Amino acid sequence: MDTRSRLPRVLIVAAFLVAGMLGSLPSTTRAQSQVVWFADHEEASDVDWYYPGGLASGGGEFDSGCASPSGAGWAGSSFALWDDDPNTPYPPAPPNGGNFGLLMVSVASCGGGQAAGTRMFRWAEPRAFDELYYKVWYYIPQKYTLVGDPAWFFWNIFNWKSKTATQNDAFYAINIYNRPPTGNMYLRLYNWQTGTFPSRIPGTESLDVPVNQWFYIEALYRSRGDSTGLVKVWQDGTLLWDVENVQTKYSGGVTEWSVNNYTSGLEPQPAYFFVDNAEIRTP
Repeated sequence: MDTRSRLPRVLIVAAFLVAGMLGSLPSTTRAQSQVVWFADHEEASDVDWYYPGGLASGGGEFDSGCASPSGAGWAGSSFALWDDDPNTPYPPAPPNGGNFGLLMVSVASCGGGQAAGTRMFRWAEPRAFDELYYKVWYYIPQKYTLVGDPAWFFWNIFNWKSKTATQNDAFYAINIYNRPPTGNMYLRLYNWQTGTFPSRIPGTESLDVPVNQWFYIEALYRSRGDSTGLVKVWQDGTLLWDVENVQTKYSGGVTEWSVNNYTSGLEPQPAYFFVDNAEIRTP
């Protein structure tokens, strides 16, 4: 269950917050699109995720996991300063620039089938528009391996949920899994409501998640409480899924979106990656 308290920061590069409003929105490569939200993290904080009024209106961070004196199960995000020096633990800036981003951490080592994670949510825009593009840049510094029971283990990095007065559940998630026997990481789209994995577009099945380089995930999500919804997902411009005529939210409910490092268990520990320049656009 999500805890709505801010857990201790980990691997902090800069320990300061700069209050203020979201800066000017960048132009988009899709001329017909309008950027309605953008997180460049250049305030050296995660204030963009809370814009304009915090958890009550815009979004924010939700961490979960089992607590222990050893730190097992903690999760959180901290600020990363991009650095071209290969001897530092921080990567160079993403292709579209900037100086700061977020480091997202998850430690899920408490056992007993418990998961831990960091989630950066936006719900203002998904509630206001029923069809949107979502895009995030990722940098995963090493190969991670899912551990535990293969019947239920997962690593969720991109997710849509739906909420009503009595329900609050996931609908579609983009997860990472390992390929046997190499252990290479790759994306799988998961329909939480049906417990199924939609098939990739033929010819894209062998595309892996890169290590030690920036890549982006972009998705078009049409929120529908009936079978007229749509989910399209790209990795670095390659269309992996085009899922039409599906239910993508609860009837009468709202949609929420999050960027996550949420997992049932990964090795090595702690499991972390970097994100930057997240945006939401109209179609």
